[in-house]
Amino acid sequence: DNPWVVIVAFIIAAACAGGMGLWLNSTNINIAILSIGVDWFQVVSLFANARIKYPPVLDDLLTYMSAFNLNISLAVPECISPNVGWEQKFYFTIAFPLAVG
Repeated sequence: DNPWVVIVAFIIAAACAGGMGLWLNSTNINIAILSIGVDWFQVVSLFANARIKYPPVLDDLLTYMSAFNLNISLAVPECISPNVGWEQKFYFTIAFPLAVG
């Protein structure tokens, strides 16, 4: 009912990620190691979208790993303003990694 909750949650998540980055930097932990791990989880979680009948244990594991996939389209601007068209959403989705990175 309240579209601003999405924005507030996104800002809080970004602040937590920034705080975690500062902590990792201050403790001299190599972030490249974490990047390799996250990349591996992302690749393995892609198997969950395959039309293969996996055993329940493996299916649950793949579902948990899908949490590492960042779906930018979850930040739905239509909730804030219903007048947002597909073109504005497309440009937002394309520009988002550039703005964050």
